[in-house]
Amino acid sequence: MASKPLEPGDPLRLGRFEILGRLGEGGQGVVYLGRGDRPGEDRVAIKVLRSSVDPTVLERLARELEAVHQVQPFVTARVIEGAAEGDRRYVVSEFIDGPSLAERVAAGGPLPEGDLLRLAVGTATALTAIHGAGVVHRDFKPANVLLGPDGPRVVDFGIARLTDAATITSGVIGTPSYIAPEQLAGERPGSAVDIFAWAVTMAFAATGRQAFGADTVPAVMQRILHAAPDLAGVPPSLLPILSQCLDKDPARRPGARDLLLRLVDPSVATPALTRLDPVVTVGVGQRHVRWRPILVAITAAAAVVAVAVVLLTQRSPGNPVITTGTTSSAGAGPTIPAAYAGTWSGTASQSYIGVSGVSLPNHVVLTLRTGGRTVQENNDSCVNTLTVTSESPVTLTLSEPTVPGQCVAGTVTLTRHGSDLAYRWTDNVEQNVGNLRKTG
Repeated sequence: MASKPLEPGDPLRLGRFEILGRLGEGGQGVVYLGRGDRPGEDRVAIKVLRSSVDPTVLERLARELEAVHQVQPFVTARVIEGAAEGDRRYVVSEFIDGPSLAERVAAGGPLPEGDLLRLAVGTATALTAIHGAGVVHRDFKPANVLLGPDGPRVVDFGIARLTDAATITSGVIGTPSYIAPEQLAGERPGSAVDIFAWAVTMAFAATGRQAFGADTVPAVMQRILHAAPDLAGVPPSLLPILSQCLDKDPARRPGARDLLLRLVDPSVATPALTRLDPVVTVGVGQRHVRWRPILVAITAAAAVVAVAVVLLTQRSPGNPVITTGTTSSAGAGPTIPAAYAGTWSGTASQSYIGVSGVSLPNHVVLTLRTGGRTVQENNDSCVNTLTVTSESPVTLTLSEPTVPGQCVAGTVTLTRHGSDLAYRWTDNVEQNVGNLRKTG
């Protein structure tokens, strides 16, 4: 893969890495060709993340690197390090000398059947290794499959999930052709989402077309949710397994190991499938405030359009939107004491209950009014109205309802701690704990 000359404003050096040229630019940032000062670093790929990326992205990336490093390097591009210099945040990985699958198909059309089968086996091997390390890619697509001289490599599984909120906000996600139906429905993504995306990617490699079209976002989402994929032109050797991998029900898709076995040994009978347990991504990635925001439409006919609109117009966590809640005046019930009134904000830490050393930060803003029975919440991408269920001079307890695709139902407890509020959300599986200070 040839690099292009640097442009005005491009860095000449980042940390211990010299910048040699530009490799490309995408939704997550600019990718440079670089050179390090250690053995084996004569050529590296340096992705400089866009400035809109959450400042904590590198802290979260660092917590993921241990798991990422468990993935066998022959099927991926090895992540070397994540670092920051000034306002630039960057990730350094092994350089793969070859085009992406997207570039290959754009330049040469669909792959011949032999090349296609080799690609299918190589990428299924990569997914087996990635899932075996306890990681869900969540952004498997032709642009993230590099065709190196020694075979295909799957890239960006270590950082794609960390930057997807900013990518969606900026509107550069494009047509969501590779998103699984359960993701559009707001469910917690498990390993089956990668199997679905793998099948769409293989169909693209085989035909040069998107299996669910490439026109408008609402139309593509409608087809992903309800229509059969367009697999015309897929060789008979791959057609049955792609069809199963594209099942709307994630429990009916094969796991990566079963997929690989069936590819290398077509005589293997289709295994009896059981519901797949989701792979837990390191860093508590599927937090109740980090699910893709999917708005439930008022009518069933408008559902898919509403999903698309919200997905492409999500507001940044730095510009919170407080919904207008209604406070019922009918009937008696606990209300907000004056000591809790005001706007409170701070950083909370999301974790699985009983799992130590794995957490993810998020920004919480709560607005409380004296005598009110509801509280307005903005928790990164989760915007919600909580209801007071009990109150005392020391503790205020609230109920959080589900907002599909945004917020998970749970119980919020606010406890007076000097001039601050101790905040805790839990659904008895995960918890979100932090200290909030009065800001207004």
